[in-house]
Amino acid sequence: MLLQHMIREFEKGNNLSRPDTVAYNTVLKGFANSGATKKAEDLLTEMVKKWERSKDAPKPDRYSFSIVGHAYELVFGKDSDQAIAAKKRLSDLNA
Repeated sequence: MLLQHMIREFEKGNNLSRPDTVAYNTVLKGFANSGATKKAEDLLTEMVKKWERSKDAPKPDRYSFSIVGHAYELVFGKDSDQAIAAKKRLSDLNA
């Protein structure tokens, strides 16, 4: 995936390929639109962990969390156990 390529290049020292929050959100949206809720949540979790380790990493924003929460609602239904559990996990990540 392009985001992984950008990350690898940045880690090699190519500052021009540094992914930002918009790049992450674009991939999150792609996963969400394709119903890949687990991939979206995993990527968001990775993003949060990177930002917690280094404030130079892209910071997840309100939109990042909204994308993933909405994906679970679309796939499983707004009041489904899966969507409610996902929102709880996302809330814990955002704390």
